[in-house]
Amino acid sequence: MTVRIKCPSCAEVMAVGSEAVGDTFPCRVCGQRLRVPAPPPVDDFPLADVLPDEPRPRRRDDDYDNPPLRRRRPARQPGRGVALTLLLGCGGLGLVAVLGCGGLFMAFGTAHWRTHTSDRGGFRVDLPAAPRDDLAELAKAPVGPGMTVEGTILILRGEDYAVIYADLPPNQAAVGTDALLDEAIAGMARGPNPGRVTKQHPITVSGFPGREIVVEIEGKGNAVGRVVIADRRVFVVIAGGPFSTPDNPRVRRFLDSFAIPDPARMPGAAARR
Repeated sequence: MTVRIKCPSCAEVMAVGSEAVGDTFPCRVCGQRLRVPAPPPVDDFPLADVLPDEPRPRRRDDDYDNPPLRRRRPARQPGRGVALTLLLGCGGLGLVAVLGCGGLFMAFGTAHWRTHTSDRGGFRVDLPAAPRDDLAELAKAPVGPGMTVEGTILILRGEDYAVIYADLPPNQAAVGTDALLDEAIAGMARGPNPGRVTKQHPITVSGFPGREIVVEIEGKGNAVGRVVIADRRVFVVIAGGPFSTPDNPRVRRFLDSFAIPDPARMPGAAARR
């Protein structure tokens, strides 16, 4: 007997053999760990959820940690926007920028600005709504080890405001600032949701070098961001959404307010003294 399992996170439907009851495996779409439940009695089991065994050739990697899938596109849920991720490669360091959560009733979204000071990240920025700690979860974005995402969502306008940062290992910091910035920006063209950088120019933020960029994701919206190398810490400050434009005044205020008030706290700052 084959049992269908529906992922509660992304609605992907997968099929496994009933002999795998009690085992766990990752969802092929979102990665959430799923446990194979014991099937109920046949009289109570919907016929649509029970499939006859079908002969098929076995693959070399065919086991219950990588079960065969019966794929279908998950239905879009009402009131839930498209989660978009940009993968930025920075010498092997994965940085994720989150865009496009929400989007309903765009005309009625109102910004309530406040200054967010991050003791952990060592930065200060103005946010149009209360800070959230679940941006990556909302976008189902894979946050790598040592990487932190802070920011907020202006839900009724479908706009995300994110500061992503991580510390570079010493061997990567030695590559050079320009090379790190080039690689971070070039990395936007890689990954499952590549973005096209249409503009970029050099900037200085609190005395540190960076680039300001405009990113276009076909059919999904625009984002404006800043990539800043502060000693051995990399910051990606990015905002936008499916209805946003590069000259969005809220996005501009967010970007222009980003600052590193105490550069001496940055990793590797002792080398500058």
